Amino acid sequence: MGWATQITTIAMEMVVPAILGWWLDQRFGTRPVLVTVGGAIGLLSGLVHLLRVAKSAGNRQDPQARNGHQDRES
Repeated sequence: MGWATQITTIAMEMVVPAILGWWLDQRFGTRPVLVTVGGAIGLLSGLVHLLRVAKSAGNRQDPQARNGHQDRES
């Protein structure tokens, strides 16, 4: 999966729950309760996904570079 796709997916995970909460607030007159809940859910799910992406990107690095065993020129 490309970086643009991952970033777009994370952004949508953060925005869609807030928009859904806003729509439900408009429908049921509960403003701003559900938009706040939706925003919090979106923020948490987006951050979890972002951390997973960052962790998998770190795992793809060169194993020697991760362990601090970089070649040094003399």
